[in-house]
Amino acid sequence: MADTKAARGILLPCPRCGELEATISLNLADGDTLTCSECDTEFGREDIRALVTRWAPVLSWLDGMPAG
Repeated sequence: MADTKAARGILLPCPRCGELEATISLNLADGDTLTCSECDTEFGREDIRALVTRWAPVLSWLDGMPAG
């Protein structure tokens, strides 16, 4: 019989330790504190937003490069 269980969750890298498939938990009491199980570091939504914001100009620049 085939396994019919759907995978749950999404695989994301930890913004602190860089583990590519980190197990990250969300504190449901505050809805903001995230903890990486691999490095045991806490971070929040604003930490992730800042990381994405810093990379946005680089991504725009790369998107504008002519094809080789």
